[in-house]
Amino acid sequence: MNQESGMSKFFVVCLACVFMITGFGWVVEAAGAEENRGSDWPMWRYDAGRTAAGPDELPAELHLQWKRQLPRPRPAFPDEPRMRFDSSYEPIVMGKTMFVGSMVTDSVAAFDTDSGAEKWKFYTDGPVRFAPVGWKGNVYFGSDDGHLYCLNGVTGKLVWKFRGAPAGRQGRGVLGNQRLISRWPVRGGAVLAEGIVYFAAGVFPFEGIFVHALDAETGKAIWSNNDCGFIKDGTLDHVSLDDWWQDTTRVDLRIGQVRDGGLSPQGYLAIVGENVVVPSGYALAGFLDRKSGKLSPYASAWGGRTNLPKGCWYVAGTDKYFFQSGDMYDTATGKRLQIDPTQNFKELGRFREPVLTKEAIYYSQPVNTEAGKRESYRPLEKGYDRIQAFGIANPGVDETEDKPKTPTLDELWSITSDLEVHIKAGSRLYAGGSGVVAAINIPDQGSEAKISWREQIAGTPSGMLAADGKLFVVTTEGSIYCFADKVVKPKTYELKPSPAREVADGWGAKADHILEQSKQREGYCLALGLGTGRLVEELARRCDELHIVVVEPDAKKANTARRKLDEMGLYGTRIHILVGDLVSLQLPQYMASLVF
Repeated sequence: MNQESGMSKFFVVCLACVFMITGFGWVVEAAGAEENRGSDWPMWRYDAGRTAAGPDELPAELHLQWKRQLPRPRPAFPDEPRMRFDSSYEPIVMGKTMFVGSMVTDSVAAFDTDSGAEKWKFYTDGPVRFAPVGWKGNVYFGSDDGHLYCLNGVTGKLVWKFRGAPAGRQGRGVLGNQRLISRWPVRGGAVLAEGIVYFAAGVFPFEGIFVHALDAETGKAIWSNNDCGFIKDGTLDHVSLDDWWQDTTRVDLRIGQVRDGGLSPQGYLAIVGENVVVPSGYALAGFLDRKSGKLSPYASAWGGRTNLPKGCWYVAGTDKYFFQSGDMYDTATGKRLQIDPTQNFKELGRFREPVLTKEAIYYSQPVNTEAGKRESYRPLEKGYDRIQAFGIANPGVDETEDKPKTPTLDELWSITSDLEVHIKAGSRLYAGGSGVVAAINIPDQGSEAKISWREQIAGTPSGMLAADGKLFVVTTEGSIYCFADKVVKPKTYELKPSPAREVADGWGAKADHILEQSKQREGYCLALGLGTGRLVEELARRCDELHIVVVEPDAKKANTARRKLDEMGLYGTRIHILVGDLVSLQLPQYMASLVF
């Protein structure tokens, strides 16, 4: 089939710019510009420690500037409360540009922070499930296609990309979340520190797990750990982690079992102390030395019910302490110091997700439906009832306990509120709940905390960031709101797919004939080439349950079609285009019920 030539051309206008380098990102200022601007929010939860605490002081009164609706998020694990790494969009901001990865349209888009207008969009061969990272004008992100990408933040052009699996490691793709993805997707979200970007590829330990440290400018590997997929005695089942570390001979293997295991990257990597932290979903995170990539002694832990250690999709920490699934750990030793006081003992539910500074932690306390009883239960749907702040600079110790002692944290203040704290910006916390976003002034000693600003929105906030003197709010439904100090008429960018028009070119009849002869209206369809793209469109229009994977060797042709199908609301889970051929892509056997 022949393609209808339609590749759009674009030109990059080179402007005289002054590049201002900061510790966390970059700023592009037009020559002579005098407007002051806030600093960047260059990665998820602001920094490499995932503290969610930025220095910018936002205006006391904020007003809606613009709103943009994106397709509703489609997470990889929608029903797993500790695997929510892609449950919503997670933007970052560098200078005057916001960058948003999409698990729906397999892309990263750039938007102007002042107007909300789109600047460019870059498509990959798989979903982009993690927030990008911004550094010195470049944008870094991983994809389920198994690569880490580096783009120029101004133009959206590819600077370099790095394959997560070793060059000699070949394997057929796998079907995952209505896509054909790499056997080694990037499910260890990128983090960057001191010019080095870290990420992890692979999900199944027996297939291989690969953790990399790359020079952020060149994309060259500084070190790679290819051994995390097999860890001798790395999986504990009904075995106390504390007993295991203290003396393995004391473990009663008549009750529990110890098996070989491995890391399974499922979450955002972090830098805590001198370690690269690799979250592993429900299992505990792995810690690798930043300089060498060597894995510290590891056991996954039995993270079931009661107060046992549990993993989740991220670790947040400082040089002194880190938090994982609400529990507090010592950074130097890795020992658990405090069990999450909001922790549920009956089943997995909400846990505290603190905003961190070196002096304090701030978090919302989940509602306990079993208050006053021996066991607590904090179900996801019940929300929160208090916002609390505790000092962590010099924790005390409960002397009534037997060894080991549990540190006690002094409560600095608390207020009754059903809002969830998301970030700290300057001297305020920013929180949200169904239909509302608010600011809480952090009080001086002896004063009371209070809500100082509140604004109504449509939807429930799932994430926030403060950058460029603005507050950005992301909702679970897929909207992005921008608030700033100016009183303006807000711009709204609705999601209005342009449906394919009826075209009397014969492709509709051909699609009907294929469906009638094959009797296939659901499952997976493999298209060997785009051709004009019209047959793929007509098949998608007729079959809501048919997922079409297109193999197209022409990258320019593929990107033109991706953009068109995206605008029609078809690209992503309905139609997925892979750049390559049958030899290079190594398709899995028996993947499709219909091939044309």
